[in-house]
Amino acid sequence: MDGDNLRHRVFYKALAKAGLRRVRFHDLRHTFASLLTTQGESLACVRDQLGHASIQLTVDTYGQLIPGTNRQAVDRLDDTTIRNPAATGEIAAAQ
Repeated sequence: MDGDNLRHRVFYKALAKAGLRRVRFHDLRHTFASLLTTQGESLACVRDQLGHASIQLTVDTYGQLIPGTNRQAVDRLDDTTIRNPAATGEIAAAQ
């Protein structure tokens, strides 16, 4: 099957009929992976679905989409400083 033929005779016509803007076929792959990631699916699962040889490619491409990742990191930092006053310098200041 010729890729250009598929895009022009089938894919673009289907997009137009559905009232969607013209996108690359590969954009569907990114949308699929992004939706899986933002819905909480593991990056290992996304890697397997996409057929990536390395988890690193998946993490580099979709890791920022994991819900709450930044918030969880800040919460862990807060927990560390609350449980360990030395981490904030409070012990040194008290001496």
